[in-house]
Amino acid sequence: MPDKLLELMGLTQSSRPDLVPGFFGALARAIVVSWRMILKGEGCLVVFRAACYFIGALAVGLMTAAYLTDITEPVMVKLLGTIGIAIEHPRTSAAFITGFAGIALLEGALKMAKAWSENPRLPLGKR
Repeated sequence: MPDKLLELMGLTQSSRPDLVPGFFGALARAIVVSWRMILKGEGCLVVFRAACYFIGALAVGLMTAAYLTDITEPVMVKLLGTIGIAIEHPRTSAAFITGFAGIALLEGALKMAKAWSENPRLPLGKR
């Protein structure tokens, strides 16, 4: 059953190992942000909102790790190599970081889309 679900989502055999570190990266981000939401919020719905954010962050982190690790791994290895840091398992590290940053990437894309919807113009520069 899980293999059928992963196939429906378009995940290949090579991207499936990225799900575990991506899950833990997303879990770390979800715990931090959800806890901050609970501490900052007021009212009875704050725990519900934090729980929804937690579940959504896990899903987005898993998917970004599964789909984007192929892109982020060479970038991360090159960037860390320029400052002299070598990683023993670069793919696992890239999947963790991508899972951690996945929800932040989505939030940024949504903010850009909202800003563009309020003022739809193409950035053509000055003429």
